[in-house]
Amino acid sequence: MTSPFTHPWLLIGALIAVAALYVVLPVVMQAFWRYRRPRTFVCPDTGGQVEIHLDAAHAAVGAAYDQHPHLRVKQCALWPDRRNCEQACLKQA
Repeated sequence: MTSPFTHPWLLIGALIAVAALYVVLPVVMQAFWRYRRPRTFVCPDTGGQVEIHLDAAHAAVGAAYDQHPHLRVKQCALWPDRRNCEQACLKQA
């Protein structure tokens, strides 16, 4: 049986994996759970209320790198008619 001291890179890799598990994973999961449900916003273009679905997976990955994840609309009740909108409703999120 080999000692972990004979392969220090293996030990370093294991420490990084454990750190990722206990530090990064909770942040990613919290962001995913926060943005996974549909939300109702006021559409800046029409002035009416609209239900949108945010891209929770994209927000979760972004949360691992930044405190404020980059949000984008995955689905909107006004699509496909207004599919190319500026998504200014995300400022309300």
